[in-house]
Amino acid sequence: QRAQTGSQDATSPRSVEALVRRVPGTHSPLAQTLPSGLSRTEQLLIVQRHLDLPFVPSYVARHGGWVVDRVLNALGSRGTGWWTTVTARLRAQQALLQQMEGRRNVLLDPANYALSVRGRANLGPLGSLSGTAELDSLDQLRAWVQGVELPSPPQVRAVLKRPLPGRHELTAEASMHSHYMDGGGEYREAPRVLSVDLASKRRPDGLRYQAGVYQTVSKVDAGPDLEEGG
Repeated sequence: QRAQTGSQDATSPRSVEALVRRVPGTHSPLAQTLPSGLSRTEQLLIVQRHLDLPFVPSYVARHGGWVVDRVLNALGSRGTGWWTTVTARLRAQQALLQQMEGRRNVLLDPANYALSVRGRANLGPLGSLSGTAELDSLDQLRAWVQGVELPSPPQVRAVLKRPLPGRHELTAEASMHSHYMDGGGEYREAPRVLSVDLASKRRPDGLRYQAGVYQTVSKVDAGPDLEEGG
């Protein structure tokens, strides 16, 4: 294990939730939210409900070009102390090219869709627990239902945040097959990672700091920057 600046979120359309993790130790701002302070899911809901748009487009090269995202279902709210959402992505450009090539029923092809399920619950004095499961393709869901080997594993992440005295916050995280971005903008997958971070909140004197430890439980296919936490 190695103490250093903990891994943080970075914005990226590569994920349905528009987030990937930074390799621990790479430099980034302390803020761990999107610039607007809203999650990708919340942004999509605002567009759908207030601008009456059915979906939001974005460009993702690894998903075949232009894609469209939509929140299919949302239960609960911040006011109720819990919420959960289901967000889908259609690889629109990929499906269009398939249609132009003469393929039929391209909108029924599970490989043209990605799915994200996200939830959060307030635990009172214990803090909050949030989790995300993301399927890069609905082929993963079909394989799981049929009980066959998955074409590629889904990304799963659980985070426990607990406030501490002195305007501090403790974050414990467990993730499987999460995508990490290094300082050069390259992506890599880490099969299993555990981490704990301690960070100060906003202080009157303006001083903020963060420290953390992480453990790469499985180093298969993990890059050297991730392995050095083992």
